[in-house]
Amino acid sequence: MKSKRFTSQYYYSILLLFFLLMSAQLSYADGSKDLYPSGTTGGRAKLRSSPASNVSTPFANFNTHYVFAKAGEKITMASSVMGVNQGAIILTKPDGSTNTYNSSANRINNRSAELAGPNIPGLPLPGRYDAVVFNVTVDGIYSVDFVAPFGQIDNSPDNTLGRALLDADANWNTQGNNDRLISAWDVSVVNSTGTGFVAGRVYSKVLNLDIFNSWQARYAFYGRMYVLTNDGYVYRVNNNGSNGFAFEFFVNNKGFVDANGNPIYQSLDNTNIIGHTKDPRTADTETDITQKMFYTLPAGDLPQSSTGAVPGGSTWLKTPRLKPKVVDLDIVGVEGTPGQVSNKGGQSVSKQIFLGPIQ
Repeated sequence: MKSKRFTSQYYYSILLLFFLLMSAQLSYADGSKDLYPSGTTGGRAKLRSSPASNVSTPFANFNTHYVFAKAGEKITMASSVMGVNQGAIILTKPDGSTNTYNSSANRINNRSAELAGPNIPGLPLPGRYDAVVFNVTVDGIYSVDFVAPFGQIDNSPDNTLGRALLDADANWNTQGNNDRLISAWDVSVVNSTGTGFVAGRVYSKVLNLDIFNSWQARYAFYGRMYVLTNDGYVYRVNNNGSNGFAFEFFVNNKGFVDANGNPIYQSLDNTNIIGHTKDPRTADTETDITQKMFYTLPAGDLPQSSTGAVPGGSTWLKTPRLKPKVVDLDIVGVEGTPGQVSNKGGQSVSKQIFLGPIQ
């Protein structure tokens, strides 16, 4: 009996290990597959990657993503335009040096591959694609630029090439040599043991998106992201069927502001937002902050701050939440009598409120 019991325990240990490995394999990727999970509704908004600004995308860029990674981990990257004309990915390391990748072998070719995610180096699985793999040797923030087939030099604000009516859960059309739009993209972090992915390490400050639609709900934008604020709170943002063509997606601490930089708490009556909001591509100041948008819940192991390839050279990440501490609480009746409440009721009054850790 003792021998059988040992064999049974050994069997279940192996079985448990198998399921743990499978769970690690199933946790993958940060990118377009999170905006458009399997079975999603609405249309597919593509990345508009171009330095040329227009009214819809005044803060034009190559849709820079930032990824916090630790020494011993790996960063994997891919897009649907890799190797199409000038389609490429540019990785900037914390020291400012760059690597450029443009092989078609690292392309996300179709919807099923997008949903399957990238292969883990040395642990390939059927249906997955081979992403660019960068071995991390220094802790810090790395930036990833997605270059469209049209290339990095673009003096035209036109962004129509590559537009098509497209369901979010469908295969995209073949990307053309002059496209400025990218259908699918991904940045992932492989853990230091090489057995799975670490979700919630990739964020963006501004996404330039383009969704060609016919004003039907079928082609509206339903993408979902998570916003991490500089005071440590996480918000889930659902774009519940927004309609349009080209738009920018970013979050800050003030919204639109007046000429003095004070929030106006309302929409603008024109389409020119320059001067009415902080440029999300720039470094934060003490008063004006661009929040960080994640595809998944921010990872629990993010540090409070980090240096790297970010505007200003360093930035906040997962800061401790500031909790209010109320002291000297009094009760005042509606008649104005401190400490006495009649059947008419009263209110509580605090003489002091501190923002900070509650001891």
